[in-house]
Amino acid sequence: MNWIRRGLKKVYALGLRLAWYLGGQKEHLRSGKDVPVRGFISEDSFLTFPKSIHLGENVLIMSGARLICAGMPPYLQPAGTIEIGTDSIIREGAILQTYGGVIRIGQNCTINPYCMIQGNGGVHIGDNSLIASHVCIYSANHRFSDASNPIRAQGETCLGVRIGSDVWIGGGAIILDGVNIGDGAVIAAGAVVTQDVEAKAVIAGVPGRQVALRGPGK
Repeated sequence: MNWIRRGLKKVYALGLRLAWYLGGQKEHLRSGKDVPVRGFISEDSFLTFPKSIHLGENVLIMSGARLICAGMPPYLQPAGTIEIGTDSIIREGAILQTYGGVIRIGQNCTINPYCMIQGNGGVHIGDNSLIASHVCIYSANHRFSDASNPIRAQGETCLGVRIGSDVWIGGGAIILDGVNIGDGAVIAAGAVVTQDVEAKAVIAGVPGRQVALRGPGK
């Protein structure tokens, strides 16, 4: 039976490739989501509540990526939206989860493998930005000031995260709730960003500190 399954998978893959050459993929079969013009959605990706997901032309969603427009598991009702601009790519294994908020990614952006973006308070990423592998972006924080009550019972603050255009966030960096990152900034690999970042600043360390400023003579 395994050889039959492998054969069917090969036939299906060849069918997808043929459909692509004849005019592009039309539908993501697993979710029923219409594929945008010149776009691609891997059948090994997962779109939860696809009507709340809005994709521009030539958007690519790669294998294992998960776009979840819902709150906590088991994801019974839609909550929040995901918007991805033209020419952007969501790479393998990346997770975008709204938790009722809005995740908005601009044009010509790359969200690299195994990123985690949580949209509770809203996450906005400008055009032409590069988010490296294993970056985590959190737009909420647990309250914990009352030591006499469980942390999970104290609720959250949700200020949101804004990342400008032409920003490069290096591998494994963490962006925390309430942070605004200006246009053209660079966040070094492994940095933990807890405060606003000015335009064209270079940030490194834990917690993140400005170590340089991009531009002539800097």
